[in-house]
Amino acid sequence: AIQELYRITAEYMKMNPNSEGVSSMCSSLHALFGKEDATTTTDTTTRAITKIMEELGMKNVTRRYAVIHSRSLEGFGYRFMQRAHQIFGVDAKVGREYPATLLTHILNSSGLGNDGVSSPSILMITDGNSPEVVQDLSSHPIIGPNFQVLPKSISTVSGDMMLAIMADVFVGNPVSTFSQYIAQARYAIGKGNSYLFARKKSAGDGGGDVGTDGNGEYGEDQW
Repeated sequence: AIQELYRITAEYMKMNPNSEGVSSMCSSLHALFGKEDATTTTDTTTRAITKIMEELGMKNVTRRYAVIHSRSLEGFGYRFMQRAHQIFGVDAKVGREYPATLLTHILNSSGLGNDGVSSPSILMITDGNSPEVVQDLSSHPIIGPNFQVLPKSISTVSGDMMLAIMADVFVGNPVSTFSQYIAQARYAIGKGNSYLFARKKSAGDGGGDVGTDGNGEYGEDQW
């Protein structure tokens, strides 16, 4: 039933691309990629998008991209993640810290890693309350060059949601209802590569424990 709902919604959006509702839901997508389909994008449109990106202080975003949803949960994040660890076995820190080792592993296994030819964009939608996470990812030698935070000037709830739903890879927080909804919507429309539940590999699984020095690997469960 939910798949049919999304199918009807998608058809409406195609038929009414300039309606107020569609413009609101696709605001982030339109700001980053323009309103034209990728197959019909003109040089004029490309230049216009480049100008918008410069005004936002951003680099152009690639057509294939990943979205990370960072959520502080108003100070309750640690307690919620501890509860998720007890119930689901997820690592209590991953959903708040998003270690670069985990993201690199996910992107590589999803076919979105930096292969030396293409460097897919990595976008973060965030409540802005975890600057240390942004700093760590921005300074990482692999993640950093492709990493950008979506500016508040074009960030809206519905726009961020659609941007994440349409991403090639989505990494979210298992205790965030926003992340859960995005993952469920992606599942309903047939998109894979949604990651909410992550846990460290034990030594018996062939992976080391990941400490603050970043050694070892994280394992991850796909939604």
